Amino acid sequence: MIIKPAAIEYPPKISGCRKPTVVVYGLPDDYFNGYIQRVRAVTLADVQRVANRYLDPAKMAILVVGDRKVIEPGLRSLEAVGKRITFVDMEGKPVAVRTVTEGDSRQ
Repeated sequence: MIIKPAAIEYPPKISGCRKPTVVVYGLPDDYFNGYIQRVRAVTLADVQRVANRYLDPAKMAILVVGDRKVIEPGLRSLEAVGKRITFVDMEGKPVAVRTVTEGDSRQ
């Protein structure tokens, strides 16, 4: 009996991963043959056009995690962000803003 480690890629495993994608999404059988070339053909203008159509900055959030004493001054200095910082707890619930004291970077 031959045991193949799960991490090794071998033809049945590779084709098993791609075939369902092609079938599920109704893609042509040769979809993956030109995939890399199509990705490389995407231009900055293409990305900007799609981003402008589908992304609304007013509905977006930026999550910043780190030592508050180190990152907060830089964030507060940003014109578009500085006045709209919301501090949240580990469950994502807003918490009252308090002054950071020496040795306390939990918020």
